[in-house]
Amino acid sequence: MAISVRISSKDQTRKYIFEEGATVLCKIYIRRLAEWKPPVARQLCGPQHCHLTKGSGHFGHRYSWLDHVPPFHGAKSIQQPCIHLTPNPSSFPRVGIFKGSPPTASKHGKPRESCSCYLCNEDLIRFQSLLSSDFTTIGLVDTALQMVQNNGSIHGEHSIKLLCLLHKDLDKCFDSVVNMYPSILPDFALSVIGSDYGKWKQFLTCLMVKLREEAQTPTGKEMVYSSALQGVLLQLCGLVSATDFLRLLPDDGNFIFFLPFIKLSFEKQQSKKIKKHIIDKGEELRQMT
Repeated sequence: MAISVRISSKDQTRKYIFEEGATVLCKIYIRRLAEWKPPVARQLCGPQHCHLTKGSGHFGHRYSWLDHVPPFHGAKSIQQPCIHLTPNPSSFPRVGIFKGSPPTASKHGKPRESCSCYLCNEDLIRFQSLLSSDFTTIGLVDTALQMVQNNGSIHGEHSIKLLCLLHKDLDKCFDSVVNMYPSILPDFALSVIGSDYGKWKQFLTCLMVKLREEAQTPTGKEMVYSSALQGVLLQLCGLVSATDFLRLLPDDGNFIFFLPFIKLSFEKQQSKKIKKHIIDKGEELRQMT
């Protein structure tokens, strides 16, 4: 698609056409996703490739946690073979002598079965990458949300809404992810929050509210959320200062539970100081020689 090629470049002179081009792409992708239907049959003419965006171009580096949000089923699920392909044994070479025809999908398969392969989700993956870009504007987000609402249910709708809310309403985004996808919380927080103290405060407040709800009215997910919190704290203690780490912890938290993470936070801070001291001394010696 010529438009996507133009706005995907790292060339900073193209950032001025990003919103106009991205808005056109947004409309195209949402129209396709609204009309999306899984194939009844698919012919494979060659190896299945996954052309995922990388780097710092105007298409963002797609967040890895999106692999755990439907229609995807986990890490590397995009790379799985298309379930609508049913290889025919006669299509494979016989001892390297006879060539067979490309495998085709069985027409008696399940046409409405969800598949997470790249071939079935290329438009969704590209749209997710577009919304993951640092250049994404509120105008583009508003256009996407309005079109999703106007089209009713579309393929990959929830992941699109989450990406839009990241730019428009963090509290609502955090609440949705915490309630629906506890297993992705450490990866999600690391990739979208980084070392931003204010955002960590918002996120941890939301997570602790959910943990209190689980403690008061158990739904059987208390261990899942406890494990998610531990993963989040392991990420956090290496991103902010030990002082900020302590300030982010809940006032009513169990000291015994949080003690190992507090200790680790101070250890990491001390390690950084020692590393910086060694580097500074090395630079001083280099300048003296």
